[in-house]
Amino acid sequence: MTNAGVYPDTAAYNILIAGYGRSGKIKEAFHLFNEMKKRALEPSNHTYSSLLNACSNAGPPAKEYLLKIQEEMERRNVTLNGIATNAHLSAMASCRLHEEAFETYEKMSSQHLSPDLHTFGTLLQAASKDVRGGLEKAQRVWSEMTTRDDITPDALCYNLLLLCMREAGIPSSMRKPLPEAAKEEGEKEPRTRKVVSSPPRGVLAADAKEIATFALPSGHKIHLCLGKWGERWLTGEDTLGLLGAMKKAGLSPDVRTFNLLIGLAQDTECVLKAMEEAKIPPDRKFWIATIRSLALRGDIQGAKAILAKWELGEDQHAYQALAMGCVSMEDGLKLVEEMETSGIRPNEFVFGTLVGNAAKHRAFEYLTALLKVMKHKEIIPNATILQMLERAADNPPASPWQLKRHQGFKGYYTIWKTTMCPE
Repeated sequence: MTNAGVYPDTAAYNILIAGYGRSGKIKEAFHLFNEMKKRALEPSNHTYSSLLNACSNAGPPAKEYLLKIQEEMERRNVTLNGIATNAHLSAMASCRLHEEAFETYEKMSSQHLSPDLHTFGTLLQAASKDVRGGLEKAQRVWSEMTTRDDITPDALCYNLLLLCMREAGIPSSMRKPLPEAAKEEGEKEPRTRKVVSSPPRGVLAADAKEIATFALPSGHKIHLCLGKWGERWLTGEDTLGLLGAMKKAGLSPDVRTFNLLIGLAQDTECVLKAMEEAKIPPDRKFWIATIRSLALRGDIQGAKAILAKWELGEDQHAYQALAMGCVSMEDGLKLVEEMETSGIRPNEFVFGTLVGNAAKHRAFEYLTALLKVMKHKEIIPNATILQMLERAADNPPASPWQLKRHQGFKGYYTIWKTTMCPE
């Protein structure tokens, strides 16, 4: 084009930038944008929308680019239209600028922009990734969306709602402390969890605490509860209520819906039956989510039965899900041994989950045992494991008996780190 003496105009640049943006090639997209400015071409809303979509598709690594384009828009006093604003929200959600996303949403009314279904879906996505107060944000977004006459949640919105219920952060004031049996590590290592049986439909477990309520367009209210180990629950009645609300709205749940539900429902049989009625065959992700759910409620044997029945024995993700329920040293080391017996070498993600459990319960003998196994098997720790170990080492307990175990862990960890992480 340029060889023939023909140079792209703004519309042509927009097409090229959008193409790079869709494929996540953010460097190329911004190179074209800079070239466009050098040629004194004025960027349009389409240009900024394409650049923001590029940031969204590239994810967290694009944060630096997103901040640059935000500075550019502010310097030029750019007013984005509705489409570009949604692209901006998507980029911030993808780059984990959660607070900024909600601040931008707040400004939409003053800019005479009306949020649409995409806006609310993006905000739910942002809330699901907010580890501090995402659940409260999700309640607010859902309430504002469902009380509008011009917007009806689609199937994706329901999936995002379930994702928020499972992943969004809970404010510290709402978090329940660990049971004393788990905290008193000075007396003994955390005990294996007792299997949590499903209560009657619509009845909460005795130790459950309601942490969020979501009103559905059907009139049913969903009550999200927190169990004593930090697991999140929906009763069988609420599970059916959500599926019923989708059906009433003419929406069909997909496999993603059931993958999310199985991780929340106290009544797993209720989910399996609904899935069968919807004629949706369970996939690998569904069974891994089932393993995760059973492990978190303490049913390690039930989770292992699923793993064996559906031949997931070679899937590291399945073992990582199983590791979530291994709160005791006995269960954790047994899982590693069983993986080795099956010919599976545990990876750093399985060990990361086990280390996370041990660190959360301040089980210093468990941590030390895991470090020894990692050293023996030459499992190189990733950044997440090292961060958890550093926090555990830098935060000694108050109890003298616990302090002795902590000192033993910290001493071994210091030596272990120089061997496993020489750099």
